Amino acid sequence: MTSGSRQGSGSLDAGGPKGDGGAYEAGPAPASCASYCSTMLTACKMANAQYTGDPQCEAACTILSNAMLGGMDTVACRATHATAATMMGGFGTGPVPACWQAGPFSYGGCGDECEAFCTLATHICPSAYANMAACQLACEFYITIPADPSAYTTKGPTSGNYLACREYYTMAAIADQSNCPNVAKVSPTCM
Repeated sequence: MTSGSRQGSGSLDAGGPKGDGGAYEAGPAPASCASYCSTMLTACKMANAQYTGDPQCEAACTILSNAMLGGMDTVACRATHATAATMMGGFGTGPVPACWQAGPFSYGGCGDECEAFCTLATHICPSAYANMAACQLACEFYITIPADPSAYTTKGPTSGNYLACREYYTMAAIADQSNCPNVAKVSPTCM
């Protein structure tokens, strides 16, 4: 995986965290996100679930769609992989790579995993990293750790010094900001 060229300041107009530690408040979701989320929630369930429901999916999609600069990293690309997952039976217990490629971190299917992680992490949990560049440096380190046990799903991993663990807590922080410390490079849980 390579480091992306997108530079972010952490200040996209996509909502923001609440001050009381509650849910992340995303701005209004683009129409393309509603369609994408509907397909994702139908296509990728159980062991392949990428989102816990519409609110989480639409919040992540809104942040990502505001940050996407074109090329392959688009909501349309993720929707294409979600449709492919539907045809591959993404609701089963075995891994369906199309679900991961269609999901929030894309795993190279539509864009760079670190760009997606850092875009989400710096917007949902702005105190986790000083800026996008600091996040990307940490992300590149974590994806080089051998034997990362799995890709992110809504089930975890919930521990271990892996990027997938930090991805899990990034998505969990959409509903509960108290998960943000676990997103950081020095994480009390992902260690």
